Amino acid sequence: MSKFNNISKIISFLLLVFLIVSTVNAADYSIDNATGSDSDVSSLSHGVGAVGGSDSDVSSLSHGVGAVGGSDSDVSSLSHGVSAVDDDNVDNTNDENGLRDNKFNLRANGKNFKDLEDLINANTNGTIDLDFDYSFGGESDIKKINITNKSIIINGNNHIIDAGDNPFIFSVDSSNLVLNNIKFINGKFNQAMADSLIYTINSNVSIINSNFDSNKVRNIKVDDGCNLLINNSNFTNIGYIDNFTANGLVVSSKGSDVLVNNSNFINTSGQSYAGAFISFHDKSFNIYNSNFVNCSSIGDGGALNIISNGSISNTSFINCSSGTTGGAIFTNNAALNITDCEFINNTLVSSNYLLGKGGACGFKNSFVNITNTIFQNNSANIGGSIYFESSSNNLNILDSTFNNNSAIYGGSVASYYNNMTYINNSKFINESSTFGGALSYGIGELIINNSDFINCNASKFGGAIVNSANLTIENSKFINNDAELGKDIARLNTTLNVFNSTISDIHLFDDKIHTVTGGYKNISMNDSSISFCAESVVRQPSIGNEYYVYDTSILYNRLTKMPVNEYIKILIYTYYYKSNVTLNSSTINEFQYAIWNFTESNFLESNNPFVKETIKLYDSGFRVPDYGATDLLENGSVRIYDFHVLFSPLSQNLINFKVIYTDPIYGLKVYKETLNKTVINGQKVNFNIVVKNTGTVMLNDINITESKYDGLVFDSWKSKLGVWKFNSGDNPVWNLRNLGVNQTAIIEVTFNSTYAGNFTNVIIAGSNEVPNKTTNNTTSVLNPNMTIIKISNNPTVKVGELISFTILLTNTGECNLTGIYVIDNKYSKGLVYLRYVDDSGKWSFNGKDKWTYNGSLAVGESANFTIVFNTTSPGIKVNTAIAGSNETNNTNGTNETNVTNNTNKTNVTNSTNKTDNSTNKTPNGTNKTHKVPKDITKETTIKSVSTVVNAGNPLFVLFLSLVFLSIVPLRRKR
Repeated sequence: MSKFNNISKIISFLLLVFLIVSTVNAADYSIDNATGSDSDVSSLSHGVGAVGGSDSDVSSLSHGVGAVGGSDSDVSSLSHGVSAVDDDNVDNTNDENGLRDNKFNLRANGKNFKDLEDLINANTNGTIDLDFDYSFGGESDIKKINITNKSIIINGNNHIIDAGDNPFIFSVDSSNLVLNNIKFINGKFNQAMADSLIYTINSNVSIINSNFDSNKVRNIKVDDGCNLLINNSNFTNIGYIDNFTANGLVVSSKGSDVLVNNSNFINTSGQSYAGAFISFHDKSFNIYNSNFVNCSSIGDGGALNIISNGSISNTSFINCSSGTTGGAIFTNNAALNITDCEFINNTLVSSNYLLGKGGACGFKNSFVNITNTIFQNNSANIGGSIYFESSSNNLNILDSTFNNNSAIYGGSVASYYNNMTYINNSKFINESSTFGGALSYGIGELIINNSDFINCNASKFGGAIVNSANLTIENSKFINNDAELGKDIARLNTTLNVFNSTISDIHLFDDKIHTVTGGYKNISMNDSSISFCAESVVRQPSIGNEYYVYDTSILYNRLTKMPVNEYIKILIYTYYYKSNVTLNSSTINEFQYAIWNFTESNFLESNNPFVKETIKLYDSGFRVPDYGATDLLENGSVRIYDFHVLFSPLSQNLINFKVIYTDPIYGLKVYKETLNKTVINGQKVNFNIVVKNTGTVMLNDINITESKYDGLVFDSWKSKLGVWKFNSGDNPVWNLRNLGVNQTAIIEVTFNSTYAGNFTNVIIAGSNEVPNKTTNNTTSVLNPNMTIIKISNNPTVKVGELISFTILLTNTGECNLTGIYVIDNKYSKGLVYLRYVDDSGKWSFNGKDKWTYNGSLAVGESANFTIVFNTTSPGIKVNTAIAGSNETNNTNGTNETNVTNNTNKTNVTNSTNKTDNSTNKTPNGTNKTHKVPKDITKETTIKSVSTVVNAGNPLFVLFLSLVFLSIVPLRRKR
């Protein structure tokens, strides 16, 4: 009984151990404990949000916590980014009026302009610390706060002065005023009482650590000999809300001293001049360590308009724009130093005629020094970065870099006035334009020293420079520049001095004419031709301007960059001399503006009747050649038009035309040329069909018909010259709307060949004015052919002896064969390739199975080489070779050799040295080696673990083992 009890105790104890271990094992994974009240969470460290229950102890909420009040809660630590919100003090107003009346609660404080003025007038120690926000109180309040004959410091302590849609805050006269740490908001322009938020005269005003935000009125105006300091302040989101002429958010004038330091001007705009500053005749105007970003103006100077002497240093101008001149800065009658600055992404935005100069800076009648400054990604019509419009003044550019700027004239700098520009130790990289990739200079003197022009591009003239000024280049490099004419420099016949410089291509314009009258329309030239201005954005011509004569291809649309020369020629030809148009000042003006429609605007949407009719003619296929369009006159004579474009770096390009008169002669020449007189059957045959007007009268409705092309099948066509229209049918027909005097038009026609022979192709051509003409051409279609013979040089051999085959190719066709090759990889088992023998030296082997003939085979000519094999077994050995060429399909050649056994008994038989594939095989289940993958993925590892777990509970097995071990000794004792 005691033994039984002992056994029971042991079993019970082991069962208890099993249950305990199993429970612990089950608790090792994924504890998910959700508690209700009275719970203690000692640490929730990242991204925790505790929303109130009751009796909760939250001892640590360390990062990004939002605690929203409940009751009886103990929040002992809210250390980073914590927002504690009391439900009883939440102001949910979020509209603009709500921000003014509720968030700032200005009027609720009862502090208005009169209160602030009283506070200022009552001050005795010269310093005022604001404890409240102040707001314009409406009609019952004073319009502005007057400060006269005082020296006072107003510390705003980050309080707000709200103009309340009023255009005034302070009017300062004969005083010293410091405004520190104040925010000025809600100024609004009023045309009836136009002024500024802060107006000062005969005073010293300092604005420090202050912010001007969302004002729709001029912010500061300084008059009559004031000193203005703006330091560490911000002007943001400032502009005008109507079209009244308004200039700048800060205006200074009449002998004032202005200093701006460490300040930001962001999203500011002016309706007339300057989006940020205007300086009129200040004694000094200086800006240091500041930023002008997204400043814009309809007028001159997107950020600054300076008519003073001054300096700008360590300052950035980014994304500024102007509608006229100077995307960031405009100067007039100024002396300005720009040092250590950057101009990035500034531009001219203008659809007006004669505007768009200086993407970053426009300098007029000014002396300017630019040092160690970067110009990047700026653009304009003229002068992608700088437009220098000054006579007898200097522009000095030192140690500066121009990169990726663009324009029509002068991707970097342009000037058309008699001045001197000196460029030293500067780089021009990736600059682009139509004329003068980097520089476009018209007159004066240009000196370049120790500078580099790299990867600059002009789509027409002067990859780096286009020039008609006196030019001196010293110690400079021109690298990888490109243009249609003058990859480095294109110039008119002015003085050029080059010293110790690398220049690869200079083009000299030599075919020139000049203006007899000035202006921009209906200009007379010295060769009796007439001109109109082709680009409204560039300086108009004056009497005596010299021009280079070129074709009309350089006429293009400024917006789309598409060529518009065909439109303009049609316009002039259709209307200028025609009886249905009376030439007077009004129609001449309409002509000029129609031309500018094509070059400067989206002309496809124009309502100009001249433009609309021109587009209609163009779309119908009508064209006017540069030379050869004609009119038949009532007196029987012919008027012939001759069109050109006149180019000058000094003023805008001109569309130029003149007419000559002669007697009418009608003539049309048509011929057909075969582009490949001999082809191989199956190849395509190409013909050019050419028509030429050999008379003195323009021909209309020229037709070409493919009349006969036996043995050929029409495939396709393309226009090589002229605007042709195709009509398909039983025979292909093409139509050309018109063909000018001496003008040629060409189409290329393609046929497929289907069998060999000589085939004649016949066409018929004519026009409204001349009878039909017939012409033909003949094409030979040849059959290629090649034979291959494989010769066995030793028909019978014994095992172990060598055998050889000679492969003989012969051209048996009607044309030469090229690209000849032989492939030999089909031969019986028991033949082993050894080598090949080539007595001609013309065959090359790829090392595997292909031989190529290095040459061509004429008709009847042959070529051969020999292949040598070793023999390893008896039998009839068959060898097949495949031959082909560029002109033929593959052909086969086969031969046989009999390989017999050697009679010597000691010869090695075919079975000797065979390897028994069964030898060294490993029996199933014996000495197996399992391959282990090199990469074991996580997925594989997890699956392995899962397999082990799924194999059963090891604790249960342990339990049974322990029971068994405990019972066995007991039985032995019995």
